Amino acid sequence: MTTAPPPVPTTATLIVVQGIEDQPVSVSLDGQIIAENLVYLNSTSPLIVASGQHELLLQNASGPLTGGPNSLDLSPNTRNTFTYYGYGLGTQGPSLLVDDTTPAAGSNAKLRIAEYASLFPGVDVYLVPFGSGPTGTPLLSELGLSNFPTTYRVVPPGNYDIYFTASGTMGTQVFYHTGSFPLAANQNRTVLFMNGCPTAGIDGCNVAGGYTAVTVADLN
Repeated sequence: MTTAPPPVPTTATLIVVQGIEDQPVSVSLDGQIIAENLVYLNSTSPLIVASGQHELLLQNASGPLTGGPNSLDLSPNTRNTFTYYGYGLGTQGPSLLVDDTTPAAGSNAKLRIAEYASLFPGVDVYLVPFGSGPTGTPLLSELGLSNFPTTYRVVPPGNYDIYFTASGTMGTQVFYHTGSFPLAANQNRTVLFMNGCPTAGIDGCNVAGGYTAVTVADLN
């Protein structure tokens, strides 16, 4: 009698972005600490884990964030970015995005933008050559809770600036812009636009109560 070989375990890759607290946090997966002293606007190294169900928890010196652990269901052979965003009571939230690890055709790049800032009525996003202002047609319009794109746009390689403006203002009210944002051929990038720090002086945040962005390298 021939015994069938056991199935090969499947895995997934997980990155956790800390965009919620102005003090270091520890990150635990299924009760095991995977990162300590993770500071604001930083991320963990890519972690290869078994696909399927997991419990993810962030804690600071006062205890768990966002009300306790978050349940994840990671599909086999995927790369996932999990972001804790916001600050202060009532503004904290988690988000899981499945990343695209396939290069664009024709030596192009791929860009995904996720809007996590608490803004109303919404945000327009302009992708312009570096040194230009936010003019022309937005790359994305009226981002917000009711319009939350998680798809990638294919763009030619180059050096860009990404502007986040109030919807419909053609750049007259700029919330934030990245400055020089290079995209090389066959790179995939995710930009997470979110609330800035609760107090000024934290690395990566210049103005208390303002806005900021984190870039995640999904491919190359």
